[in-house]
Amino acid sequence: MFKTLSNGQRISFTEYNKDRSKSILFLHGNSEDSHTYDSLIDSLSDYHLILMDSRGHGESAKGKLSYKLMAEDAYLLLNELKIDEVNVVGYSDGGIIALYLSLIDETLVKKMFLLGVNYDTNGLKDDSIDEIKRGYKETKSEYLKLMLKEPHLKINDLKAIDSRAIIITSDSDCIKMDHSMSLKENIKNTSFYNLGDTRHEDLVDNERTLNIIKYEMSLDIYYEDNHVIVVDKPCGVLSQEDKYNNDDLLNQVKLYLKFKYNKPGNVYLALISRLDRNVSGLMVFSKSTKATERLNCERPVKTYQALVLGKFEKKSGTITLKLSKDEDKRIAYIDEKSGKNSVTHYKVVEEIDNYSLVDVTIDTGRFHQIRFSMSYVGHPIFGDYKYNKGVEYSGSEIALDAYRVKFIHPVTKDDIIIEREKDLREMIRK
Repeated sequence: MFKTLSNGQRISFTEYNKDRSKSILFLHGNSEDSHTYDSLIDSLSDYHLILMDSRGHGESAKGKLSYKLMAEDAYLLLNELKIDEVNVVGYSDGGIIALYLSLIDETLVKKMFLLGVNYDTNGLKDDSIDEIKRGYKETKSEYLKLMLKEPHLKINDLKAIDSRAIIITSDSDCIKMDHSMSLKENIKNTSFYNLGDTRHEDLVDNERTLNIIKYEMSLDIYYEDNHVIVVDKPCGVLSQEDKYNNDDLLNQVKLYLKFKYNKPGNVYLALISRLDRNVSGLMVFSKSTKATERLNCERPVKTYQALVLGKFEKKSGTITLKLSKDEDKRIAYIDEKSGKNSVTHYKVVEEIDNYSLVDVTIDTGRFHQIRFSMSYVGHPIFGDYKYNKGVEYSGSEIALDAYRVKFIHPVTKDDIIIEREKDLREMIRK
């Protein structure tokens, strides 16, 4: 297929699987085309795949060769396809384009897989630069000239990137290892994989690379270091396993860590705070017993957003109740005699028709505390059939999301604040 973009550039691309719940854009290397990724297509068929020939490559029209202009082409193509969030796999020059693309629109690129990528010409090993120079002297190739002249991204550019970066390199790559480490150290949210003696040209057609893409795509990780990992839990996934052995996030993260660090035995991982199955949001896990002890002493503070029915007379307030849990019915209820204190703070963010979008924080962690409290004051959460019997929404998700978490790092003692966006208003439109 072809698209003539608003900048006049004609681009060739191919799409697989039109379900756009998760899109992946593939960007190839210098002097190549989208067929670079033929070996990965069948194994990633669950995703919406877009394979694009960069300008002057494959079947796309010629144009001035520049990584920034190629990134602009990718941005305009995604606009044409009406894609407002995408994951990117970028090999070599394609990874450079991915870096530039992530800087054009900070919300567009969710994750980028950077396979053998430099952000500055100084990142190439000396023997690779010498080889490119010899080739250019003989051929005067514009493609080789591009690699000698660009890119020139700065450290501050890397620090400005909000996308998660999965850096895949090797000791045998043509990129200096300390340069790849600089990507890891300066982009806020990264994973780093060293494929040992894998050559640069073999980074794509590689089973480990394929598995990295699969594992990283299966989780939305917003923070990770040697002590803590923060993961976004989708609606419908259990925080931890139940008696029915359903899939749960705790075990998914364990499998991810086992794969990432190639651990032969069991992986230690502790859940610091849980979320209900039909609630989405950020969850904090600790990777060591010491981190667990410290995080449990000063527990993370979560901020929720809820879409509730009706408009509040008071636009902010505190709901204090004594709650108990009915184990058989799995519901919360008022219990003035033996119930435990629950304290819930709310603040109206926006009013939409007969709904209110509210920020919620809690001082206590009682069973279904927010859900019961909102219903108790006459503003049940949209989609919550347990505490709003007349609910008109038939989906399994309720409009409650833990979008922000703050905690004191168990080792560095720094304040860590993780925040991400989710538009709960979309549930009304659906």
